[in-house]
Amino acid sequence: MRSFAALALALALAGCSGTVGDLTPVPDADAPLDDASLPAAPDARSDASSDAPSDAPAVMDAPDAMPALDRPAAVDRPTLEPCAQREDGTWCAGLLGLPSGGLLRCEGGAAGAIEPCADGCLDLPGATDACATDAVEPCFNDPDGSYCGGSIGASTRRDDLYVCVGRRTARIDACASGCDDRAGGTDACRAADPCARATFGNGAYCGAGIGGDAAVLYNCQGGRTASQARCERGCEAQPPGVPDRCAAAPTTGRCCLLRPPGSFVRGFSACGRGGSHYGVDSGAGLGTALVAGISGTVVGVATGHPNCPYNVSAGTCPSSCVNQFNYVKIRSDCGDPSDGGRDLYVYYLHVDRLAAGIGNGVHVNQGDLIAYVGNSGCSSGPHVHLEIVPVARGASAFLNTCTSVDPASRYCP
Repeated sequence: MRSFAALALALALAGCSGTVGDLTPVPDADAPLDDASLPAAPDARSDASSDAPSDAPAVMDAPDAMPALDRPAAVDRPTLEPCAQREDGTWCAGLLGLPSGGLLRCEGGAAGAIEPCADGCLDLPGATDACATDAVEPCFNDPDGSYCGGSIGASTRRDDLYVCVGRRTARIDACASGCDDRAGGTDACRAADPCARATFGNGAYCGAGIGGDAAVLYNCQGGRTASQARCERGCEAQPPGVPDRCAAAPTTGRCCLLRPPGSFVRGFSACGRGGSHYGVDSGAGLGTALVAGISGTVVGVATGHPNCPYNVSAGTCPSSCVNQFNYVKIRSDCGDPSDGGRDLYVYYLHVDRLAAGIGNGVHVNQGDLIAYVGNSGCSSGPHVHLEIVPVARGASAFLNTCTSVDPASRYCP
């Protein structure tokens, strides 16, 4: 065995040294071999300063002397800390791989205690998750639909419209004129106030002219709807500067004026009759029912004025409260009983309060309750001042001018 190993080593050395043509002769395979005829194998563990020739072929170290193989670098493994890669704030525990449905607070990469959420946890933008409440997510407890913010517990934008989908807020629509709270998730933004387009100032406007309901007469004050009335027979637009009006109903009752309640106190004395009283005063107890003397449409009202101190000896009131009284103004359906081609306006002054449902645009029939006798404004006692003003069709009427005429001239027989 030793001779065979020596032969193999010699063959290896011969194949690795010199150049082609400088080969060491190989003994005949049939010649006998002994250890003396083979070159000695160099010591693989000899020092570099040994006497071995410099051109001696290198010999590999034995397997137990081979250098150790390089090992791959250690791989970073994910940590089990749920907040390790989360910004400081609150997070739904379920989103961090925790079984709880509560709320987890992360701070400095460390997790705090989990807060239970009775109604579930809301996944909100950033580190702002929160337990579900109306204040945090107004839609969380409501089926799909549209809701006014105030009706579903919103803490902000309560007058805007929330669109709820899957118990979450899909969007919020701004409602410039407020939100109408309706039933069954059908709330809607309120339409813009038509009176914002009332370009001729305060007064009555048909809806068609200001972007509102065409069948409604709007009483516009300061760009807002103070009151409105539905015109059963349509709304009649008038020339600019003249109040619009509901189409007149067929005249109910006679085309004449009912006398006011109570007893006669003072008559018409203006416009060449020796005085300055433009109507008729009739005294009656405070709160006495006052009815419409003629069928027509209410085109003017005022309330909220108290009694003004009256100086009996001077026969007048302080200038600060003159013409500050409650009243009702009616435009006659049939026009002026003395001239059907003209309009007639009827005023009832110093009333205490209006009857229920009375306001601008309301149609009243002759004999309908419109107000209650009072003592508002410059008045020495409860009474009603009745004044009538006939004018050309479509013209405006004013108090205390010589267009006023004696009401007694239009009384029903």
